[in-house]
Amino acid sequence: MRAAVVHGPRQMTIEEVPDPEPGPGEVVVAVAANGLCGSDLHLYDGEWSLVRYPVIPGHEFAGEVMEVGADVDRSLVGRRMAVDPSIPCGSCDHCRAGRGNLCRNLGAFGLSRPGGCASHATVGVDNLVPLPDSLPFEAAAVAQPLACAVHALRRAEVAPGERVLVVGGGAAGLLLAQAARAMGAGSVAVCEPITARRLVAAELELDGVFAGVDEALAAHPEKFSLVVDATGKASVLPVSLTAADVGATLLLFGVCAQGEAAAIEPVTLYERELKVVASRGLNATHQAALALLASGRVRWEPLVTDRHLLGDLPDAMGRLRRGEGIKAVTVAAGATR
Repeated sequence: MRAAVVHGPRQMTIEEVPDPEPGPGEVVVAVAANGLCGSDLHLYDGEWSLVRYPVIPGHEFAGEVMEVGADVDRSLVGRRMAVDPSIPCGSCDHCRAGRGNLCRNLGAFGLSRPGGCASHATVGVDNLVPLPDSLPFEAAAVAQPLACAVHALRRAEVAPGERVLVVGGGAAGLLLAQAARAMGAGSVAVCEPITARRLVAAELELDGVFAGVDEALAAHPEKFSLVVDATGKASVLPVSLTAADVGATLLLFGVCAQGEAAAIEPVTLYERELKVVASRGLNATHQAALALLASGRVRWEPLVTDRHLLGDLPDAMGRLRRGEGIKAVTVAAGATR
């Protein structure tokens, strides 16, 4: 089969690799759509400790079950599935506490196991999430980052009436903004310096779309009770912090590069009694994400601005690095749903 293979930091090729075969408890999925995100750049740049090179990337994918292992129910063949990429061990202290995203032995498709940047992928049955009939495969590729957003907002305990500011209007930020509204926030605004992204944000009918935090504060001098940093840039954190009201929560969602540091004065946290919450990945939230997409409370169509075939992946990664577009998805030739 054809696949993208990352052999080491900044070493990626499109090549022929052996067809996957399902083992016990596994199926083979014909990949129909795979989303790309900033985490794929971190993988490509060698900044993920979970990565085991060489690896086929892609952790946001969906497709049709084509083959099952000898011990797997054959009725799964032909079923449309999204894939939860997390592979927790199930036995460490964090797994036993229901926090599999913090598993001490965590693996993941597209990081430590071959992922969705290929024509086919071998997936554990426990990682399959049935795709609602109303959703196409492209929507399922958006479900994984949305599942991360749902987990993050649960960590931040978003409350009814919450005044939310999301700093960063890329795919993650716009999914977070919509999810916060769906989960009961009273008002949700987004800050994004790129004009094209602000135009997409305006389509989502949020309560405010601003070029920067200063502009948001001019419109909302009362500040915000929940500020979400979805930029993945440590230098932005001090600016995000200025938008937090007394007693507010600062949610760190964007993944910064290793070695990046932010200059924050601890006395600021003290004087305003701020709560700082970080979120890592998803935690049994994939089904909730698909439900939000199926209900229409979170719109995915305006976010998918780039569609590529697998062979175009190097160009797609370049656009992602330059901040062009919003959400890029690799699609299988001929895949419609």
